[in-house]
Amino acid sequence: MISFLFIVCVASTPAYSQNHGHHEGLTEDQYQEHIDKYWTSSNTDNDDVLSVAELHTILAYYDLNKDGTITRHEYTTFLSAQTPELLSYAHALYDIYDADGDHHLGMQDLDELYAKMDIDGDGTVSKTDFYNFWNQILHDLAHLHGHGHHLG
Repeated sequence: MISFLFIVCVASTPAYSQNHGHHEGLTEDQYQEHIDKYWTSSNTDNDDVLSVAELHTILAYYDLNKDGTITRHEYTTFLSAQTPELLSYAHALYDIYDADGDHHLGMQDLDELYAKMDIDGDGTVSKTDFYNFWNQILHDLAHLHGHGHHLG
C-alpha cells in the first residue's frame, strides 16, 4: 500500500500528467510534497516513527493470492492496473524491496527494507530517516520520470 500510494501520488501530480511525454521531470518541491503525502499515508498512528508493523501492512495489501509473499507479477499487475504508465517505476521499486532477489517479497525483505530506511541506525525509522531514504530513492530513480532529467 505504501508504494502504491506513493506511485499514485506521483502519477496524479499535475506536473507529471502535463509533462508526461515531454522532457521535463518533477521539481524538488514536488518530490517533497509526494514524500509528505507518502509519510502521512504510511505512518498510520501519527507517532512520528514508522513501525515495522506499519511497513508489514503492505504485504497483505499486495499479496493477491494470500500466500504470504508478494511476487513481482502480483506487485506489477496491481500497480499497472492502477497506473499503467508507471510500470517501469514499479519494477525499479520492486528491485529495491526484493533484498534477496528471489522475486518474492516476504517479511524478511520488508525487514531489510526497514533496516535500509533506518538511515541513522538507531533501530527505528524516524520521519527524518524516512525523508532521507525516499529523497535518495527519488534521486536515484528520477530518470524514470522526465525521460532522463535528474533532480538537482
